[in-house]
Amino acid sequence: MVIIPIGSDIDVFKAKRAGRHVAKDVGFDASECALVEIAISELATNIIKHAVSGTISIDEISDGLEIVSEDLGRGIADLELALKSGKSAKGFGIGLAGVKRVMDQVEIIPGQTRGTRIIARKWKVRPEHLLRPKQEYSVPQAGVMKYGVISIPALGSELNGDAYVVKEFDQTALIAVIDGLGHGEKAYVVAQEAADYVQRNYTNDISLIIEKCHDALRGTRGVVMGLARVDFEASQLTTAGVGNIGMKVVGKNLVKPFSVAGIVGHNLKKLVVQEFLYSQGDTIFMYSDGVSDRFNSEDPELTTMKPQEAAEAIARRFGKDKDDITIVVAREA
Repeated sequence: MVIIPIGSDIDVFKAKRAGRHVAKDVGFDASECALVEIAISELATNIIKHAVSGTISIDEISDGLEIVSEDLGRGIADLELALKSGKSAKGFGIGLAGVKRVMDQVEIIPGQTRGTRIIARKWKVRPEHLLRPKQEYSVPQAGVMKYGVISIPALGSELNGDAYVVKEFDQTALIAVIDGLGHGEKAYVVAQEAADYVQRNYTNDISLIIEKCHDALRGTRGVVMGLARVDFEASQLTTAGVGNIGMKVVGKNLVKPFSVAGIVGHNLKKLVVQEFLYSQGDTIFMYSDGVSDRFNSEDPELTTMKPQEAAEAIARRFGKDKDDITIVVAREA
């Protein structure tokens, strides 16, 4: 167990760093480690803002990780409101509601007279009450590109209706972002079915992947999806999309691929496959409609950040509380 006294902003940084180390030891991938950091940042920031001082404890538990926040402040006046829409002035700005969103289980225990104890857990193996284990497709760790990923469910939902797949093979990278129609269990199921299909067929042409996925999803509520393939040897980027998946590339030239209208599994119109010149150093952004239209990929700060930091920043600034959010950022290492 690691215990970090919290009394200043530098202590928040120390707690986040300790949390990332423990999360890595547990076996979480980079995107899950980032979610642990987000939760710790919010809990530690709440201590400073509302209780002046306290502690953050981080421990590896059976099949996961546990964070415990303890303070001797005045307590939470309206717990229901805090869990519905709480926002923090510092940290990532997502409040206790956001902690519940990025972690698998959150328990809040008010003190007898003062103080609050908050226990947040993230599972490596999902609890049995969930519909089925989430399909985990980790990003390549030693590939040509570095990747940043955030994929989290809407506030109040345990199941994420978005999915993503990232693969590298034969000097080629494939990125897919998928959004099941609606929210909750049914969106989760169909998004995972689509991700499973892409995972099994990622070496095919992207147009064929989408067309065959359309056939496989007939009879379901369907998904929208965007695919991007980078051929490093040919310096070429190929894209295709159906529905409102955002795709932008910032580098020597600004590239904004478009998607055709439709729903994969329902009404797939003629695909438009686009080809662009790809240059080393280009930053690829792909995201679901949980990211606001206010997002500007041309912000120079984003292209200087590491991909994971950029994905977190986009989620923090432009993520919608009431929608699932998936963001993939990629750039050559």
